[in-house]
Amino acid sequence: MDTSTSRLLRMPQVQAQVGLSKSQIYKLIEQGSFPKQIKVCQRVSAWLSGDIEAWVEQRVLESTQEEQLELPLGD
Repeated sequence: MDTSTSRLLRMPQVQAQVGLSKSQIYKLIEQGSFPKQIKVCQRVSAWLSGDIEAWVEQRVLESTQEEQLELPLGD
């Protein structure tokens, strides 16, 4: 298993990595737009770091593609 995907991140670490509030993260999870957390034990949930990294990379890619579409064409 890739070590980047096996590291578990708790909510404060996820918030710091993605720059979103807890409530916004949960809204995105409900919408299916953010990786779901896994249950570590009865009262502890966490996210796989690889899932969060992939989500961030996808947002960057989408943002870059949108910017390219918005650039005016040269004459």
